Amino acid sequence: MSIDLTHSKDLIVHSLSFLEGNSIEHVLAVLFSKDEAIAGIVGLPISTLDTLEKIGGKYRQRSTFL
Repeated sequence: MSIDLTHSKDLIVHSLSFLEGNSIEHVLAVLFSKDEAIAGIVGLPISTLDTLEKIGGKYRQRSTFL
């Protein structure tokens, strides 16, 4: 069963997994915690941080960016 989430704003679930080929990945195994995300950013070159800032700015300007 596939679900079209094109016009959805919120999705409330007890558990969420992604199906990729023959494997199933739980969403928490794919997403970073806040500490993991910060640790991955610390020490990056300035040009990379500038790119992340630009992407964040576009996301804030347009809610349908992703």
